[in-house]
Formats: sequence, structure tokens, C-alpha cells
Amino acid sequence: MTRHRQWRWPQAHRYLTSMPVLVRAFGGNGVAHGGALASDDFAGAALWLPPNVRPDEAALGDILHRTVGDDVQDDVFTLFEEMAKCHPGGPHWYLPLIGVDPAHQGLDFGAA
Repeated sequence: MTRHRQWRWPQAHRYLTSMPVLVRAFGGNGVAHGGALASDDFAGAALWLPPNVRPDEAALGDILHRTVGDDVQDDVFTLFEEMAKCHPGGPHWYLPLIGVDPAHQGLDFGAA
């Protein structure tokens, strides 16, 4: 997690305030469509987007423009563009976000 924070948001405060907004924009639509899964103790979670349900692209672009430094913005947007090119053409489930509390990694939460 630290490596990703340092790349997009090197300051801890910026990461802690920006990441929750990015999560809602990128995978939040999965919650309303039954795509949010979590372990019983919330040590691990995944946000799936069902077929034909997309991220909130306007909100996603806004949070990235407002919070990511100018020096890495091009890289961030290129990353999202390259990921989009890899999606299948037809309806499909999409896993925009998955995570496990670092204290619980290696305990098969991700596999579950």
C-alpha cells in the first residue's frame, strides 16, 4: 500500500483524504448492484462491478485532477486508459478494487 500511496499521493494526509473518494468513484457503483463483498471481520474486501455497471468516471477524473500531482497526472491517466483497453468487448464483471488489511495478508482472504 505504501508504494502506491507514494506514487500518487506521497503525503499521508493526501492519501488518507483522497483514497476513500477514489474508492467510491471507481468501485462504489458495485455496492448498489450487489457487488460488494467483505470478510466477516472486514479484514478483506472486494468491489465488483456487474455487467453494464461502470465506475463514476466523472467523479474519478475529478478526484484525480484535484489530488494527484501534476508530475504524475499523465502517468495516472495513461494507466487508466491502458486498463480500459484490456476489458473484454461484451458484458462482463469487473473487479476494480480488492484489498486485505496488511495484518491479515497471506491468510487467504483474497482467495475467498
